[in-house]
Amino acid sequence: MRFYAVRRRAARRFMAGPDLADALRREQELRRQGLETAIGYWNGGNENPDAVAATYCAAVDALADRPDVQYSIKATALDLDAGRIDALAERARQAGVPLHFDSLAPEAATSLLEAAVRTGGGVTLPGRWSRSPADAERLASGELPVRVIKGQWPDPAAPRLDPREGYLAVIDRLAGRRGRVAVATHDGPLAGAALSRLRAAGTPCELQLLLGLPKDRSLAAARKAGVSTRVYVSYGVPYLPYGLRGVLRHPSFILRLCAGLLRASTPKAF
Repeated sequence: MRFYAVRRRAARRFMAGPDLADALRREQELRRQGLETAIGYWNGGNENPDAVAATYCAAVDALADRPDVQYSIKATALDLDAGRIDALAERARQAGVPLHFDSLAPEAATSLLEAAVRTGGGVTLPGRWSRSPADAERLASGELPVRVIKGQWPDPAAPRLDPREGYLAVIDRLAGRRGRVAVATHDGPLAGAALSRLRAAGTPCELQLLLGLPKDRSLAAARKAGVSTRVYVSYGVPYLPYGLRGVLRHPSFILRLCAGLLRASTPKAF
């Protein structure tokens, strides 16, 4: 129980806070720094899908006067229910809020892609899945926004697939498309390579970063490529970002991480 509490406390470093108001305040701070933003609610594992849908709808309503802010959702939190997803998408359309589907576990990939295509929402493709280049090919001729990530979950069919190589394979399939591609990574060299390939092909692109994670090398790559940066601001239930999930197998690392966070002062920038 004590370890669980420490883990949650460490995770707060990567979130705006528990409530939408916390995310909106942080979003305003980031905009004043000249950054674009995306907001996403991180739900608890046992939260009722209808309660999550209500939370999503409240956020969409609050963002109606901020059309440049993306709202990211986890469709599995809606039980992958077409009725809930379509109703939310329609509400977002009426409010003028761009909706984006976060990537989740491999078994949900087909349903998520179909929901995004059906509703016109943005799509997230993980580089470490063997299916992602083909999914990128399917989306290459369209204009749906695509976010490329390394990915949290390994591909059951190809567990040893290198996420960096897979990432660039997805980027190469998307290079030349009209729709915007978000290069979402804190890996500076990878961000630089991906942005360079997209820019060379004339594809509109941006860098996306998660609040709280190391950012300097990726920001330098974005500046060199001459593209904007969008920061993903999460709120809700605190848990560690994808790139840090592996440390949960090493409690001593978590304790050192949390101690460092407690010593650190609140940063002025993201």
